[in-house]
Amino acid sequence: MSQLITIFPTSVFKTNYNREFDANEKFTFDSYEKTSTENTGNKITPDHNVLGNSNSLSNLKQFFNKSINDYVRNAYNPTAELDVYITESWINYTYPGQHHHLHYHPNSFISGVFYYNTIPNDGLVFVKTVKGMFEIEPKEYNYLNSDSWSLPVINGDLLLFPSTLQHQVDKNKSNDVRISLSFNTFIKGNISKLKASALTV
Repeated sequence: MSQLITIFPTSVFKTNYNREFDANEKFTFDSYEKTSTENTGNKITPDHNVLGNSNSLSNLKQFFNKSINDYVRNAYNPTAELDVYITESWINYTYPGQHHHLHYHPNSFISGVFYYNTIPNDGLVFVKTVKGMFEIEPKEYNYLNSDSWSLPVINGDLLLFPSTLQHQVDKNKSNDVRISLSFNTFIKGNISKLKASALTV
């Protein structure tokens, strides 16, 4: 019997807030839009600590922290308890005709993108950085033979992924504003006790 075995995959965690946004959360996202400034392709909040500076987003922050712990437990299965904590957080506003450039998040362990207001056929496009020797044209694209892959998202979705994974947002072809909250994390604890690679931070 034949098998196709996927080795060393990149894990992307997806979950949903599963409740409507309350009045305070809506007010906060709307208020930050008024202070947003130009970014590469879209607009962004100058405040890069929105989760720390906005008490109205405390429930969201709790949801993010729980999801981060679930992701680490399932994707990394660490031998010791690790503290993965949010270091930066900001809100992105992508207006009609705008996009979000291809990038990754340096100085971060796991990055997250939370979707407050999505547009039709919305998604986050992940891009492969290491290319194969040949570019073989497939009959049909899948996540194994593609150089990029878009994960569809709806309001309330949260995506968590390694910060080194490159990603981008395609041009907003709708008449609505695409709004997402992004954050970075770092790690502390007994990361490893293995000889020549032990690390406690």
